[in-house]
Amino acid sequence: MAADTTNEEAPLARRLRRLLRLDAKYPGRLSSRENSRLEYKESFNWGSRARYARTMAAFANNVGGFVVFGVKDSPRDLVGLASAGFDRIDTAKVAGYLNSTFAPELAWEMFALEVAGMRLGVIAVEPAPAKPVICVKGDGKELQEAEIYYRYRGRSERIRYPELERLIGDRLRQDREAFMKHLRRIDRLGPENVGVLDLAGGDLTGSEQGLLLGDDLVSELRVIREGQLVEADGTGTPTLRLVGDVHVVDSETLRPVRTVVRGFAIGEKDIMLGFLLQESPDSGVEYVRQACREASLNMPIYHFARVAGMGPKGLADLVVGEVRGRKRLLERMDGATVIPMGSLGAATMSSNQRLEVLEALENDEEDGFLRHGTQRLFEAITHYRPVEAPGKLLKVLADLVQAEFEGLGSNQRSMCRKAVAHLDEVLNREAWAQMEDS
Repeated sequence: MAADTTNEEAPLARRLRRLLRLDAKYPGRLSSRENSRLEYKESFNWGSRARYARTMAAFANNVGGFVVFGVKDSPRDLVGLASAGFDRIDTAKVAGYLNSTFAPELAWEMFALEVAGMRLGVIAVEPAPAKPVICVKGDGKELQEAEIYYRYRGRSERIRYPELERLIGDRLRQDREAFMKHLRRIDRLGPENVGVLDLAGGDLTGSEQGLLLGDDLVSELRVIREGQLVEADGTGTPTLRLVGDVHVVDSETLRPVRTVVRGFAIGEKDIMLGFLLQESPDSGVEYVRQACREASLNMPIYHFARVAGMGPKGLADLVVGEVRGRKRLLERMDGATVIPMGSLGAATMSSNQRLEVLEALENDEEDGFLRHGTQRLFEAITHYRPVEAPGKLLKVLADLVQAEFEGLGSNQRSMCRKAVAHLDEVLNREAWAQMEDS
């Protein structure tokens, strides 16, 4: 049984509710144990900030997570917030402590959540985009300078070698991909058309064409030599240092004569999210082309083919041109589908769990989608044949792909791709097959 949900809640609160499971026998108790994304505390006390911070950093170095206040450790009884300390804490004070203790900074949020009539306090932590987060200033026994903390199953500990190696490898890949993205963009635009804006120093170099500012914009500009703009409330806005002359030109000369569409990098998450969010990108063809190039060929393609106006012939011609994905994708277009994962009729616990999740999907009961975890959800989806786009399911999958895809094991990532590709097939393939190329 899931914790009670509210449609108007923020995404983080809804994500937490999907993790909190109420005990069927004891409604005031959670059946969900502490895990890689959940930590329970009976009460909130700012004096224990170092311990909270250690857990937050550990979450940030893994897939993110939630510190939930108002839950006893064993048994996991809901006791609620006993004092007003959580509500009265100054978030600026918390931010100051965290920013002075860790680098890069943590992305976090504090909010209250009512579960089974009990008011709980929550600190939600997002996975860090640039890992690892490192402790830069010690605080007692909990935090030691230069240490890296990682969330293991129900524990926040100093990181071990395998996880550290993976984080460093991921960081190097991110840097390499960002660098190559810039190089590809320079290659498309031509080196002679590219300038480099130094966001730290404020210099624009490498472009011989300069910047053109319309006369209708110049009157709105406030140009200073360097420093920052200070607002009335004392807050400052960083500014760039202007070197050289500003030349005013007639605004009419800046009116676009034609629109030029540039290419951009598309990854497997972009492809899955584009379908799950039911987007209609101008570059639908590029999404299909990139799907052909992905290591896994279980990617949504029919949605983007329909957006691009490509019927069977147009899609086949495009796929044939992409050597890597030609055979498997052509087989899919000829009728091969994603094979359902796991049986439904066997007298086993896993089969019964798939049936329960499938029933929740067919009844559009969001609380039951993740009743038995992500694996059973992915398996059940491959048996599911909705007549129209199931909005709740697509949203749940989009949230999962956006926030948790990289943190899933390789097997579950593969299952996630198959589930998404199956939904694309059942929702779009029949209509696509009737299309004529535009």
